Amino acid sequence: EEEEEGERRPPDAEVACEALQCLCNAVYNSPAARDAAEQLRLLRGLAAHLKRGARGRPGSGPGAAVGGLPDPRFYELRLMFLLTALSVDARMQLGRQLRGLALLTAALEAALGLGPGAGDGEAGVTMMMMGE
Repeated sequence: EEEEEGERRPPDAEVACEALQCLCNAVYNSPAARDAAEQLRLLRGLAAHLKRGARGRPGSGPGAAVGGLPDPRFYELRLMFLLTALSVDARMQLGRQLRGLALLTAALEAALGLGPGAGDGEAGVTMMMMGE
């Protein structure tokens, strides 16, 4: 059966997922990869890309699977998590310069399918996480 037009993934989406998975593995296992990511300002690029993606269509957030493959933004969030978990400087940069809390809240709300009327941002996410 042919997929509906609206659910087709770009042909490069699978390649993007694989590449991001490789980057995640490299960052996790290699201090040299983390240094390269810092020099290339990867965190800043990921934040900008996620900001654009968080304003996307409903139900298209990180983790929204189409055709059995995760959305590449899922791996972008994973890479951002690894970069910030393994580097205090990256954590500080995300929190202070890149408005990380607002960015990650918006990405999580997009992933959970929460809209602007679903709460006041952080409170809506907290309620979802607590199962309320």
